[in-house]
Amino acid sequence: MIWGSVSDSLRCQQLYIATLSVYIGAFIGLVLPAMQAAGSAWKSTTALGAGSHR
Repeated sequence: MIWGSVSDSLRCQQLYIATLSVYIGAFIGLVLPAMQAAGSAWKSTTALGAGSHR
């Protein structure tokens, strides 16, 4: 209902680009912290492994 009235006042292409931009921004915002957590876990694991060698 909301998007229909917005689409009538704006072009459909502009609404599509705006919605796609929000989607991509949310995806990046959710993926980057997960990658950072995985990277820090990997660094901890390799540090423990390096400490066990003589």
